[in-house]
Amino acid sequence: MFFLGSAYPLGKFGLNSSMNPIFFGALRMGFVFLCLLPFCKIIIPKKKYILPLIGFSLCMGAGVNMFLYLSINAVTLLAPITIGAQLSIPFAILISSLFLKESISLKKWIFIFLSFLGILFIAFDPNILDEIVGTFLVFGMAFFLWTISSFLKIHKRFRCKIY
Repeated sequence: MFFLGSAYPLGKFGLNSSMNPIFFGALRMGFVFLCLLPFCKIIIPKKKYILPLIGFSLCMGAGVNMFLYLSINAVTLLAPITIGAQLSIPFAILISSLFLKESISLKKWIFIFLSFLGILFIAFDPNILDEIVGTFLVFGMAFFLWTISSFLKIHKRFRCKIY
């Protein structure tokens, strides 16, 4: 959880020191990889899983992290990123209901709307209107997050084991 929670403050700290956002994201992911490597048993997947695994890796690694650090670099406030990152959940549910034909109850939609409203209430800053570029970049991050969520629903046979 430390690695996940440290993305925003470490990103702002690293990018304030005039580091390229994509390079910083690559450095951070490399560090996370090295820290998690002792806990993983790496196996070569079957050929039929290689293309979906590459797609998942590009969406999760390149897509999410690239847009995350580009958006952190583009804003002076972290509020639009905090709000925009939460859009991945409603996006994933919307796409699941449209493309995967999942039935979403009205009760679930109400809870999602209320939780998103709560995030807006807590994290909203009137200066967010000056951060349009960063907001659109974080929408790109949310797009890749819901793509991953939908991908995992389609390919339930992918399991992660930590030994």
